[in-house]
Amino acid sequence: MFARATLLSGLLCGISYASAAQSAAYTKADTARAVRVMFDQRRSIASALTAVGGTTLGVSAVAAIGGTSTDDGFVAAYLYGSAVVLAGVGVPFFVVGRKRHKEVTVAQEAVTLAAYEQGQPLPPLVIQRLKRRHFVLP
Repeated sequence: MFARATLLSGLLCGISYASAAQSAAYTKADTARAVRVMFDQRRSIASALTAVGGTTLGVSAVAAIGGTSTDDGFVAAYLYGSAVVLAGVGVPFFVVGRKRHKEVTVAQEAVTLAAYEQGQPLPPLVIQRLKRRHFVLP
């Protein structure tokens, strides 16, 4: 009984939420602000990924240098293994972060917003990435 009532109330809330989302009308200024927020958030995420990847690669390099400076075979093997694992973790973070940096530059944001202000539609990729959370006031 409780499960059925919970499911029914969840469905009703979902329907009312969907109808509220469909009836929300955003102005051109709201959309432009949401695009700015989206670009800012994506740049922040790209910076964080690049920083984590770069730091991990730096620690990996230090571990590799430490492996070459020791005479103990076990310690050297441990440091080399750590360097390989850290590099394996750091490289993807760094590459994805750099790729995202190229996708969301300030220049691309300016071009997108200038075109939008002149009446052109937003690019499909920007439309796809815009979410409801970008329209909420900070």
